[in-house]
Amino acid sequence: MEDNIIEKILDKNKNYNFLDIDTLLEIFNDSGISYYPYSAEAVEAKEKAVGAIPKLLKEYFLKIGRIKKIDDEEDDEYSYDLLEDSAGCYIKELEDISILTDKELKENYGDGAENEEDDYLVFGFEMICREEFAIKLKDINKENPDIFSAE
Repeated sequence: MEDNIIEKILDKNKNYNFLDIDTLLEIFNDSGISYYPYSAEAVEAKEKAVGAIPKLLKEYFLKIGRIKKIDDEEDDEYSYDLLEDSAGCYIKELEDISILTDKELKENYGDGAENEEDDYLVFGFEMICREEFAIKLKDINKENPDIFSAE
């Protein structure tokens, strides 16, 4: 690989607050990363199934979708692993985003979730601790909704 992808992302994202999808696409194209956007029909079907998908996440699925591993051209599997031996946070594939109800949250996470009354859209994860990232369904249409994590 010519340059470290993380360095490219940090270089393009000087303020470290937001990296738009088009800039990410530019980095992927410059780095030879293969990506496979989902069809509008697939995204709409998933949106209907879960109730809503945040605007930025929807744009991600429509423009980037699945990512193919850089170092394995023969592998037909899609991969979250952009870097060899990498760790980090990843967007789940469209098929894998799901709703976590307040009841499931209480059952699965016990302490700290006993007063939870909101349902969440789970859309990503972190590789090392296997934390999942989610947005409250009631906040799904906000321009920049808070992101919550659970381990």
